[in-house]
Amino acid sequence: MFHWEPTNSQRGNQLELRFRAKTMVTVMVMQVLAATFILVYTVFSATDAKCNARDSHVPILAPLPIGFAVFLVHLATIPITGTGINPARSLGAAIIFNKDLGWDDHWIFWVGPFVGAALAALYHQVVIRAIPFK
Repeated sequence: MFHWEPTNSQRGNQLELRFRAKTMVTVMVMQVLAATFILVYTVFSATDAKCNARDSHVPILAPLPIGFAVFLVHLATIPITGTGINPARSLGAAIIFNKDLGWDDHWIFWVGPFVGAALAALYHQVVIRAIPFK
């Protein structure tokens, strides 16, 4: 989970601190949403049954792009959110931490992944599946 303590030089302007904190929550939501979108879209693309070997689709190699997507998503999101793309893992950490700081922004780790996954599914069905395969 994320927690930020202002330094002594930053304590003077409380309005600036609230703005920064609100901006950070927005950044966290967008980052978790985008990371989940990338991962779910990669899974859908790598395992789509409508593609075949003629279209450069080899199902036995599907774990490679999926694993690479997980790797990249973790590298990108660890510094900000601690990689909150799995709501169950985020819930476990919040239960163990069990303090106010663990629950304040916990909704981010539920809303972001669910919205990101829904957008990836919608994009795959409406945009990608609408393109005729050769």
